[in-house]
Amino acid sequence: MALVTWESIYTYLKIAEDSDDKDLLVQMEVMISAEVEAYCKAFFKATTITDETHDGDGEAALFLEHRPVISVTTLYIGENVAADLVAADDYEVYNDVGKIYYSGLFSVGQRNVIVTYVTGFTNVPRDIVRIILQLIAKEYRGLEKEGFKSERIGSYSYALADDEFSANQLNTLERYMQQVVI
Repeated sequence: MALVTWESIYTYLKIAEDSDDKDLLVQMEVMISAEVEAYCKAFFKATTITDETHDGDGEAALFLEHRPVISVTTLYIGENVAADLVAADDYEVYNDVGKIYYSGLFSVGQRNVIVTYVTGFTNVPRDIVRIILQLIAKEYRGLEKEGFKSERIGSYSYALADDEFSANQLNTLERYMQQVVI
């Protein structure tokens, strides 16, 4: 799933859209987008999570596995799922934290709460797009320098970083990292 547009890749790299490297750039974008999402344990495009199950604990609050939540499609509580669809007016969703509040309480049971919902962002955050473009550029330009880590020409020196993400990128990505809620 592409998180950045081809136009933005070509513009960022300052190359023509009819470049012979299109297939290579497609592979890079898919790979790097997947790495960023895996690192953050988050989805940056709207993604439907179907039939996520939870153990009811007799409490009024339930935290979903993925945040932020765009919308909840269905919420079932109880052993007989077909009979226990909860009306959307009967619960409240706190989108940013992925919390569902149900005043009727989530009845105690194993895997007796089933939720289908949409998580992610309606638009990929700009700072995530910027990081993906930076990583594509680093990878793309790094192909030209494959085989060496640094060079010196007179007083000028250049060194390639070994780290997958820069310190600034890590600071940004950490804001999006999903924390496991127990």
